[in-house]
Amino acid sequence: PAGLILGVGLAVLADKHLRGIGFFRTAFSSTVATSVAVASLVWFVLLQPEIGVLSDLFHEWIPSLKQPGLLRDPGTALPAVALSSVWAGLGFTFIVITAGLQGIPRDLYESAYVDGAGSWRRFTNVTLPMLSPSILFITVVLTTRALQTYAEVSLLTGGGPNPEKSTTTIPYLIYGRNSVIQNNLGLKSAAAVLLFLISLVFAIVQFRGFEKRVQYAR
Repeated sequence: PAGLILGVGLAVLADKHLRGIGFFRTAFSSTVATSVAVASLVWFVLLQPEIGVLSDLFHEWIPSLKQPGLLRDPGTALPAVALSSVWAGLGFTFIVITAGLQGIPRDLYESAYVDGAGSWRRFTNVTLPMLSPSILFITVVLTTRALQTYAEVSLLTGGGPNPEKSTTTIPYLIYGRNSVIQNNLGLKSAAAVLLFLISLVFAIVQFRGFEKRVQYAR
């Protein structure tokens, strides 16, 4: 997921012992204390065609920011919701990866440096293998959370734009406004079972796929 790549990159960057890095660590991890409702509201305002900051800054390069607006265009509504979700989960990923980085023995880096390994080789041969348990954990959590996306859709698009309903996810099909009004228990029950099975399959595939790649410290 994009959130995992961004979180790992920011955590590795913030692990450097530089002046003022504490401020950036606080900024990067701040979204973990932000509720989904607040995060969705922030992005709702940022992406508004009339008053949105992003719309004013980048509409020349991305015309759909102004007309009809990312959240109103069936082709861009779902990526816009995903952007909000990634931002909201970035703090969680950053904190978990930062904790994993703190647990890596520094003598491993020193040994790799003595052996002539450059920065990239130290990252791929030392950092990533030692972070593999944390990466597996985050991958499973973020995937499960993505499959359960409801609040962002409800607050940003309401499952629309209508009539395409391009952002109607399975959780929104279960809990959304139209579902409550129609009260189709059969449809909601089937959707809930389907969501569980999809989540289970993804979790099994991820654990099996990472099984031989995850290295636990001894």
